[in-house]
Amino acid sequence: MGCPDLADWFTADVETGLDGTDVRAGVIKVASETELTPMEERILEAAARAHAATGVPILTHSLARVRMGEQQAAVLERFGVDPGRVVIGDAVNDVLRALLDRIEITEDHRVVPHVREEYQGYVRE
Repeated sequence: MGCPDLADWFTADVETGLDGTDVRAGVIKVASETELTPMEERILEAAARAHAATGVPILTHSLARVRMGEQQAAVLERFGVDPGRVVIGDAVNDVLRALLDRIEITEDHRVVPHVREEYQGYVRE
């Protein structure tokens, strides 16, 4: 399956439903582990294309010990994804702290980046 086909598949999951059902995805989820392979880059590109078509946020699974979330974020940004529409999953405290140092959370719970490269993240305990 090529990148355009995968992007169409992600888009269909959001717009028409998952696996032939009428249950529509509200987020695009992608994952990377120990290294960002060419296949994983194509998957991230497809997610970026589907995000552009649908506007739904992207959630990643990342391997924190190799700082995979930073690599994922760089690829998504390269394909035009707004950092405020991405959640980098499974970041550990030091990575999360570095990210949070570069954002401000307003009283009405909006995330305001101090720099363009900022992404949201969470910690799984």
